[in-house]
Amino acid sequence: AEVYGSLGAALASGADALLDMPKTVDTVAVSIGATRGTYQAVNILRRSGGTAVTVGNDDMLRWQQQLAAKDGLYVEATSAACVVAVEHLRGTGTIAKNDTVAELLTAGGLKDPDVTARVQPESLVLPPDIGKAVSLLKAEGLFPNR
Repeated sequence: AEVYGSLGAALASGADALLDMPKTVDTVAVSIGATRGTYQAVNILRRSGGTAVTVGNDDMLRWQQQLAAKDGLYVEATSAACVVAVEHLRGTGTIAKNDTVAELLTAGGLKDPDVTARVQPESLVLPPDIGKAVSLLKAEGLFPNR
């Protein structure tokens, strides 16, 4: 997964030298936000028969939210880039329905909480008293009512 497309361009052209792509958008993907990929990345893509997928902010933030809401995983927006790429490759048929895929979610959302804060509702602040905290979580539907 990449933001600006230099790996995809190198794969398409067969070049070993990656182009410095224009910075067309501001990205939430700080960890992969360079306008030029690395030789090592394009090398491993070629050796493994892989491909490059350009991903955008909206999809990374959507998956960041989905992983948090459905799986309890608060990942950095950049970490969600691999999920966006798999979603795209699944949609194009590059990854078949029964294929097994491993995705590495490499960084937690607390690495860059300002990105999340822009798209999330205000955080719920819990009191230090455990009983009151559990009551508040239950009232918000975030804790089982057993």
